[in-house]
Parts: sequence; C-alpha cells; structure tokens
Amino acid sequence: MPAESRPCNVCLVQHDDEIHAATLSVHDWFHDQVTQGFYEELEEQGVPPATLEECQVA
Repeated sequence: MPAESRPCNVCLVQHDDEIHAATLSVHDWFHDQVTQGFYEELEEQGVPPATLEECQVA
C-alpha cells in the first residue's frame, strides 16, 4: 500500500509521510545546529530560565 501523499506546510510541496518525517528530522537537526549556542549565551548574561523558554521556537 503506498504512503499517503499530502500537502506539507513545512516543505511547501506534496509528498508522502515518509518523506515528511525525514524532512522534519533534517529541519530539527539544522535548527539545533544553528541555535546550539544561543541559550548558553543568554544564561551567561543572566536571563532567567522562564524567559529562555519564551525565546525558544518550535
């Protein structure tokens, strides 16, 4: 049975669920690589943890 193909708000194209899962995985990895030092810098500057959580994006 072929995987369901649907429009994707992240990729902006239509593809199956397996491709979507792989795309989200790469997207999450890239986000982590780009932002890995941001939160440590904020902590060093004395920004309270509640404010750090508000800064994080999904």
